[in-house]
This record gives sequence, C-alpha cells and structure tokens, in this order.
Amino acid sequence: MGKFLDLLQKYWLLPCLLLAGYGGNYFKLHIFFGVDFLFGSIATLLVLVCYGLPWGLVSAAIAGSHTLIIWRHGYGILIIILEALVVGLMLRRRQTNLVLINSLFWLLIGIPLVYIFYRWGLNMTSVTTSLITLKQATNGIFNSLIASFLITGFGLSKQKFSPSTNPAFFPGKNCLLSRLCLICWWHLSFSPSFLSLLLMVKKLLYKWKSKQSKN
Repeated sequence: MGKFLDLLQKYWLLPCLLLAGYGGNYFKLHIFFGVDFLFGSIATLLVLVCYGLPWGLVSAAIAGSHTLIIWRHGYGILIIILEALVVGLMLRRRQTNLVLINSLFWLLIGIPLVYIFYRWGLNMTSVTTSLITLKQATNGIFNSLIASFLITGFGLSKQKFSPSTNPAFFPGKNCLLSRLCLICWWHLSFSPSFLSLLLMVKKLLYKWKSKQSKN
C-alpha cells in the first residue's frame, strides 16, 4: 500500500500534463487561415523533464494528434514527435539548457524540415513557406522558454517525480539566460515588423487557398 501511494505521489502530474498537451493545441491562438500558435509542446517538454523520453513521446503523439484535425496533414505531428525525440535524447546526455537544446533543434532540423514539407509537400510558394517556417520556429522556441520558467519556478525535475535518482534537469541553472532569451523572443514575436510579416503571410495564404479551390 505504501509503495502504491509513493508511485501515486510521483506520477500524479503525468495524466494532467498529457491532457494539457492536447488542450494546449486544442485551445490554440488562431492567427489566420492555416497559421496557429500552439502551446501543447509546453506540456510535452515538462513530461520529458519529469518523466523521461518514453512518456515524452507519448505526450507528443497525443498533443500532435490534434494537428491532424486543424491542419489536415500529418507534417505537424511528425515535427512535434521529432522535436520531443531530439530534446529527450539531449536531456539523456546531460544537456540541461532546455531553451538552447530546443533552439538548436529548430535551427538544424525543424526549420529545414518544415520548409521542405510546406514547400514541396503542400506546394506553397517559397515566400509563404519561409514565413510559416519562421512562425513555427518562433512558436517552438517560445514554448520551450515557458516550459523552462515553469521548471525553474516549481522546481520540477525527474528526480522529484521518477524513481530514478538521476535528475534530467537542474532547475535554476540557466534562469538568467532563459529570461534574456524570453525578452528577445517576445520582442521578435510581437514587434511591428514581425506582425507585418504575419499579415503578409495571411494575404499570401488566402491567395493560395483561392487558387487551390479554383483548381
């Protein structure tokens, strides 16, 4: 009985985060046709840190499944699962800067793949694809910043929620760096120049949608 209660205490957060991952993508911030800000990866990153890679992949699959409904293609869930896989593997290698890991993923893997998927998989124009790719990367890195703040603020770690004695993340170690990154990315996301880019994407997407409907 005591062991059961101990496991319950360690894993109470897991089902909440799995639901939050799907909810974060369900209650999205809709910008315009085909472009949304999703927040499900925040919960997925928390699962990766607290419960490890296997549960992190489960969380990514659950959260990403909603993109099949809202975007009507499978590229979104593929990127979401791949992001969780890469970040989880890096955490296993004792890399503790979640924001840096996620930024490197988007720079080296995420951005090229999103461009390929949208440019040739969905036959969008190069300009539209480039701007959507920028939005996806910004969204992903911003979510990692939020996750990093939550981990630091609540002292979350694998050591606290898992029977394992080896923590996958050390809260507070990169707090100052994360704060500085958050300010930079927040400014990038909501500055007038970035908003003008989003408006340009909106116009191009509507043209693309009209062209597709005529065909």
